Amino acid sequence: MRRASPLFAIIAALGLRHGEALGLQWGDLDWKAGTLDVRRTVVSRGGTPMISEPKTRSARRTLYLTPALKTVLHRHLLDLKGRDLPTDASAWVFPNRMGGMLSQHNVRRVWRQALAAAEVSETTRIHDLRHTFVSRLIEGGADPRTAADLAGHADPRMTLSVYTHTRAEKRKATLLASMTHLDELLEAEGAPLEQAVGVE
Repeated sequence: MRRASPLFAIIAALGLRHGEALGLQWGDLDWKAGTLDVRRTVVSRGGTPMISEPKTRSARRTLYLTPALKTVLHRHLLDLKGRDLPTDASAWVFPNRMGGMLSQHNVRRVWRQALAAAEVSETTRIHDLRHTFVSRLIEGGADPRTAADLAGHADPRMTLSVYTHTRAEKRKATLLASMTHLDELLEAEGAPLEQAVGVE
């Protein structure tokens, strides 16, 4: 699971689609400029990973690496070299154990293991990292067009719909969490109504 951490970190920090992250090659990174180009995606056909064009024209985009992300990727690069895996310009940034394309199925399996280890709901998807990224952009003051460009959405309305959905889920989780104490009181045998509603 530890070796998958850089993959999940990049998806969360840059809002990449799952297949976009798996489609990254080392030649897509410009260490000096601190940029990363999204040029391809990996899809699964019959259980076999295959290269495909990005989802839309807007999905082809240049993203920017923070110093922290550059550090994560550099450490990951050194790890790959230490395992004698290819790291030339055409090599996969996130390869399988043999240096080939990593399948989405295998990544999802590791993701479920990570969720279980962290005691996080198994309903949480890798794609939810992307939704969180979009929400951070909007809440940070990004205008819809800029947010859409960074997320690779052709239509800013799609970006806003993702944000709205994420906020609705967050409100639901907050409300349910706040009701936990009330539920415990209501389930307690003989708990008086005044105690349940907090009336002295």
